[in-house]
Amino acid sequence: MDEAILRLKLAADAGADVCFIEGVKTKELLEVLVNVISGGLTPPFTYKEAEAMGAKIIIFSLVSCVSMMHAVRAAMKSLMETGTDFISAQGMGLKESFEVMGLNEVVALDAKAGGSAVKQLSK
Repeated sequence: MDEAILRLKLAADAGADVCFIEGVKTKELLEVLVNVISGGLTPPFTYKEAEAMGAKIIIFSLVSCVSMMHAVRAAMKSLMETGTDFISAQGMGLKESFEVMGLNEVVALDAKAGGSAVKQLSK
């Protein structure tokens, strides 16, 4: 731990904006940033608990990934049980999916190249 703290101080002295040690377990080490991962080395702080201990940045780095994994499992289970994706799609079609994923530029490029599949599907 002493070596890790020394390296962080050197990084800060070299101009790093943020430094942190993975697996923070004490208030003294939680002065700026804490990376909370359910089941990880760092105790499961709530963001309010971390703020109260002095953390200025609290990262829940797997929250979207874990949520996505649960959603994919549920969608695959639904597909197996029903034989279709209608339930898991929740009314979201191709056009809406592309918009959520930020692929409107790809749709525009496709149209510019003469493609019309996405345009036809979104009618």
